[in-house]
Amino acid sequence: MRSTRIYHPKTLKIGEKTDLSEEASHHLINVLRFKVNEQFTVFDGQNHEYQVLLSALKKKSAEITVLSCQDVSRESKLHLHLAQGIPKGDRMSFSLQKAVELGVREYTPLWTQHAAFKWDAKLNEKKIQQWQAIIIAACEQSGRNYIPKLHSIMHIDDFIEQSPSDNSFILDPYEGQHWQNLTWKEPLQATLLIGPEGGLSNQEVQKARDHGYQGLTLGPRILRTETAVLAALSVLQAIKGDL
Repeated sequence: MRSTRIYHPKTLKIGEKTDLSEEASHHLINVLRFKVNEQFTVFDGQNHEYQVLLSALKKKSAEITVLSCQDVSRESKLHLHLAQGIPKGDRMSFSLQKAVELGVREYTPLWTQHAAFKWDAKLNEKKIQQWQAIIIAACEQSGRNYIPKLHSIMHIDDFIEQSPSDNSFILDPYEGQHWQNLTWKEPLQATLLIGPEGGLSNQEVQKARDHGYQGLTLGPRILRTETAVLAALSVLQAIKGDL
């Protein structure tokens, strides 16, 4: 049996029959080439996992029958909120995908001074939809049964003002401290602020510092934003999470 996972945002019961979305059905039938009577896994984004049977093919959807269900959480004990200055194109997709794989619970894309971003309400909504699809695909791939929260695009000043001061860290390659020297408080919730390709401006860094953010450095080398996401999240998960 193939190890295939499909997201279906609905709580199901054993024996229940339901139709997958048109998009999920297309992926299952036309991309993965599933046939009637084959089994796979469905999850609902709330830590419920279902073993299902492809019971029928319809014009624009696939009907499934629920065979079994169980509560399965693969979430870290560390609640991580990543806020990142919006990078260009594929770097954003890569960062978001890896953040989900590394257990981020919340993600906020930031409008910063050096971000590759221009405010356009219609375009922003389209971007959010694209990013949401990346999150779902990353959950399907990584075995997560919880869908991380994707927040709307925010200006960095507004985000800093609304964020907690405890367990808030800003990536600062010039004046940050080593991870062993970070100060932690209960509960285990952390906010990580990372800049785009051009980094954060001095004013943005200072505003975060004034709000209580602790500077974090990842060594003497300057990392690309997508590399910094991987490294910083791995460090925080290793310190207080499940790595």
